[in-house]
Amino acid sequence: KKGPVLNLSAPGQDASSPQVATAPNGASTITWYRYEGSKLIVQAVRIDAKGKKGPVLNLSAPGQDASSPQVATAPNGASTITWRRYDGSNNVVQAVLLR
Repeated sequence: KKGPVLNLSAPGQDASSPQVATAPNGASTITWYRYEGSKLIVQAVRIDAKGKKGPVLNLSAPGQDASSPQVATAPNGASTITWRRYDGSNNVVQAVLLR
């Protein structure tokens, strides 16, 4: 059975490279990056097993471009998201844990 189509990224701005990981209980974490008007930012959202969407989270710090998000979800439902961020001089890899 097909559920509803959900718009996850903000309307009117380009978004790219979606990634999804699903926990054994059916909850999913989705991540992507988007252009927010001056820089690229990495965002994520969690969707529970019943299809209820949580808030969109800005993961990367403002001020420098961030891209190439990847996500993995553990059996307990915690998700780790990594991405590449330019720090003004170099590209660095950053990560966050969502519980």
